[in-house]
Order: sequence, then C-alpha cells, then structure tokens
Amino acid sequence: MTPRLAEALRLGSAALLLVDFQNDFLAPGGLVQRLGLAALTDDERNRTIANARSLAESMRSSGRPVVWALTILRPDHLDSGLPKAMSELGLTVESGFLVEGSWGAELVPEVRAGPDDVVLVKKGPSAFQFTYLDRLLTNLGVSSCIIAGGGVLDGLPESVRQGGALGYEMIIASDACGYAAGSSHLRNLWNRGAIASTDDILQALRQPPPAERPSRTALLVVDLQNDFVHEEGAQHVMGHNKRLTAEQRETIVRNNERLVDAMHATGNAVVFAVTTQRPDMLDVAAPPIAPRNKPVPAGLDYLVEGSWGAQVMEGVAVGDDDLVIGKKGRSAFGFTPLHRILRNLGVRHCIVTGGGIHGCVEDTIREGAALGYTLDIASDAVYEPDSPNLEVIRGRASLKPTAEIVTALVGERRPTIR
Repeated sequence: MTPRLAEALRLGSAALLLVDFQNDFLAPGGLVQRLGLAALTDDERNRTIANARSLAESMRSSGRPVVWALTILRPDHLDSGLPKAMSELGLTVESGFLVEGSWGAELVPEVRAGPDDVVLVKKGPSAFQFTYLDRLLTNLGVSSCIIAGGGVLDGLPESVRQGGALGYEMIIASDACGYAAGSSHLRNLWNRGAIASTDDILQALRQPPPAERPSRTALLVVDLQNDFVHEEGAQHVMGHNKRLTAEQRETIVRNNERLVDAMHATGNAVVFAVTTQRPDMLDVAAPPIAPRNKPVPAGLDYLVEGSWGAQVMEGVAVGDDDLVIGKKGRSAFGFTPLHRILRNLGVRHCIVTGGGIHGCVEDTIREGAALGYTLDIASDAVYEPDSPNLEVIRGRASLKPTAEIVTALVGERRPTIR
C-alpha cells in the first residue's frame, strides 16, 4: 500500500461508487453473457462480486457513503444515453437491455443495497454525466471515490475519467471490476486514477481520518469589462447601458477595487470571468435569442478577444496571482473550468460581483447554487448597484453591501490559498 493511497482513502473523505452491478452486465444469464461478450470466468466473476461486497460492508461499518449507480432505461430506449455502438453488439431495444422493471436491470442477487445506501439511476455510461452525483458527493464532503464495476461494457471507465476531471481522487478496485487480469480497460486508466487491490484498499481504510480542510472563499468578478460598463464601451454605444450614470460607474469600480484589495490582503482567491468571442461570433454559447435582441452593428468589435472592450474595466487591477477565465455564454460555470478551479482551491463560499443582474451574474448565481456553493452578492458592486432586480435571486444567494463583506473578510484573516 502506497502512502498516497492511504492519504487518498482516509475515511473522512471517501465514498464507494459501485457501477452497473446488474444482471444484464454480470449475471451468468445476463444479456452480455448470452451474447458472448463477457470477459470473466465464473471464478473471476465470483471474486469480483465478493470483493465489491467486502468494500461495501467495510464502508458501511465505518459510516461512509455507498452509492450504487445503475443504468435503467425506458422500454423504447428513448431516454438512453448509451453509445450507439452498443446496439451493434446486440444490446438493443429489441433485446430488452436494462429496461426498467426487468430482471436484467436488477442488481445481481449476490449484492444488496443497504438501507442507508444511495441508489442513483443513470442513462449513459458515466455515473457523473446528467446525474446529481457530483452534488451528492459535495453534500457528503467527499473528495475521493473508491470505484468498482459490474462488467466489461459497464460505465466504470467513463465514471473514472469524468470524476477525475471534476477533481475527485479516483481509486479503482482492480479485483472488484468486470475485467480479466491484465485487461486493457485497467491499463488505460493508470493515469486517470489509482489502481489497487481490494485488500490494499481495505487496509488503507483502516487509517485514521485526516483533519477536515478549512473552507475557502473566492471573489467571482463576472463580466466587469469595458464593453459592458465603460461609457465608451460597446454596450453604451449600442444604447443598452446608457442607464448607468457616471456616479454608478464610479461606485461599481470603487467597490470592486475594495473587494479585490480585501481578498488579496486576506490571502483569498480572485477570479475574473470575462466574456470573449470571435469577430464572427461562431463561438458564442449564449441563447440564440440574445443576438436577435441585441444585434451588433457591423464594424463594432464587441467583446472580441484581445480588444480593449473585452478587457477588465479600467480602474480595477488584475493581480499577478488572480485567475482570469474566458467564457462564451452567460454563466461563469457554463462550459468553463471554474467549478474545477474552485475545487482545486478548496473554495466553498463565493462572493459575486459584476453583471448583468438580468444575465450573467444571475446565471452564475443559479448554477453555482445548484453546484453546492454558498454565495453572497455584493449588492453595490454589480451593475446596476443596489438594483431592485436583485430580488430575483433571493433564495439562491445573500445580498450584502461591500462594506459588510470587507469587514467580515478582514475579521476572518484566512490563510493564503496556494
């Protein structure tokens, strides 16, 4: 057992994820075996199931989460997210593959979900894609996943890849998967997660839990760019932001400067999320109605990458250690690495500024809340400052003036994030 494995598997942050332990994948009479696609001998199958059961029992006895991820589909497979190539192997609608209520979709009889286990239904290979698994693990305080799988065509590889991309330490129980010894399925995952035997994992789980990591705070400055706020920016030229007065612009800049300075002084992270696009707007990920509602006149470089208008608003300095991420749509979380960046930093609490309240800030708040972050809005550092429209996100975030937020930050004096 390596020290890294022991560290990753400390009980305080581990969950067990059991993927596709279903009859159609793993049972002797299941569809995969009937089609001649199974990779295991009877002894290997029995070992796989016994080891998965041992892992589940150990996790339950230690009070740690056990999650079963099962693929269950409508009889017509209209909800299927499985690869089309699986149908070419005979895993089809006609064969009744993984249909809800069928024997093939049930757990193999040798295992049983415990009363406190979570049973998650998925529609494609990965347990993370289009499911609530990431939020569940966040709620549970999980940072590492022990994972086992139910067959050579199961969703374990996709789950490992996506879980790792989301920032989870993935530990693959090599002898609790539906893969024969030396399988390329395992060899191809060596740089996606740790590969260990069930015995090594059980030994690592006996180590004492680590101290809980303190929660961190990040400032998310959304679309505080010249084209949005500056009186010479494209939005003003197009007539959309003429409602902002010179006094309001000064307020926005001043309060964002105060917040950025306070974050730097207390060692917290600052993230600028800026919208950039090609001149032809082919990379735009905003709703199709947006360019129809606000057409850009020919010859106007609106938010074009590298242009003055796409830069952070004049008067707000970007520090050397601040993060700047480009986005193409509304939310700072949409199609960006922001969620993973915040996880890398250990951030659970975000202060949000910028705009617009009716667009990018609102969407960022809604997606961030859904991902499990605690959110505060600096109500006088958004555009427009202290707008009554901020009421639309009550219940998703707290509204606080800059002065209150700065006082709280300085009082906490959190250690520098590295």
